[in-house]
Amino acid sequence: MKQRVVVYKKLPEHLMEQLRAEFDVTLFERVNDGNRAAFLEALKTAHGMIGASLPITNEMLDGAPELKIASTVSVGIDNFDLDYFKRRGLMLAHTPGVLTEATADTIFSLILASARRVVELAEFVKAGNWKGSIGEAHYGVNVHGKTLGLIGMGRIGSAVARRARHGFGMKILYNNNRPNPEAERELDATFLGKDELLAQADFVCLMLPLTPQTEKMFGAREFGLMKRSAIFINASRGRIVDEAALIKA
Repeated sequence: MKQRVVVYKKLPEHLMEQLRAEFDVTLFERVNDGNRAAFLEALKTAHGMIGASLPITNEMLDGAPELKIASTVSVGIDNFDLDYFKRRGLMLAHTPGVLTEATADTIFSLILASARRVVELAEFVKAGNWKGSIGEAHYGVNVHGKTLGLIGMGRIGSAVARRARHGFGMKILYNNNRPNPEAERELDATFLGKDELLAQADFVCLMLPLTPQTEKMFGAREFGLMKRSAIFINASRGRIVDEAALIKA
């Protein structure tokens, strides 16, 4: 008898074919109010579950006594209570490396777009306001040769730093829970305390996981340490930043 797997996000068809060849699969392309009851009913006999973008509560899992493993098609695992998984002896899988380069591309596009005011000036042109040479009020700032401060130097941080250093000649500063010798060797990156990094960086890029320790860790004090001219890019979960402090800053 095949083990039962609940899929709660639409997956590429070739992956669905692989799953169906080995398991009894119940598919929910997305979970909403209209099918939530059916989803919870399917979990009652599921041995595994795979999906993304849905908070999986402990109450949901309490109703899945046969469950052995959950897999999320994402890097982040904040939709799960890891302590609960440990207590029950459940396995949790995620995909930490699959989007590293694509995410780094996106982060660097935000750096460039913010510095060169790409979206703002595109809207300015589309609105019919470009009638001649723009003045200083519309100038952006250079990226090449500036100082990039990275709060977090994991896989994605290192990929962003590689683009910054080799593509734009930027000076790389970083703060991490431990030094990254490879980044220091290959990218001439400098490990600094957070306060010192914030005071020196022209661009501050935040890329940390959301945990109880990091929630709202970036607030009024941190913004106050930054240069007034600095550009801040949050490449982490939104809840790591104190939104009210960000708006005020």
